[in-house]
Amino acid sequence: MLNILLGIGIGGVYMSIHNATHKHAKHPHKPIKYKPYQIEVSTTLMISGVTLLVTLVGLLIAVP
Repeated sequence: MLNILLGIGIGGVYMSIHNATHKHAKHPHKPIKYKPYQIEVSTTLMISGVTLLVTLVGLLIAVP
């Protein structure tokens, strides 16, 4: 799981930065000001995240 998360995460960040346009179309001399990306957290996403966390902690205790 860690390998998949790191592989996809690092690869995705690299591709996002590598393929990003670093200049404005109308004003290429002005620097780009990045803004935070808004993520809508629904109840389904929250339940899935908590369930995953509880499962991983349970496995961390049960397996050893």
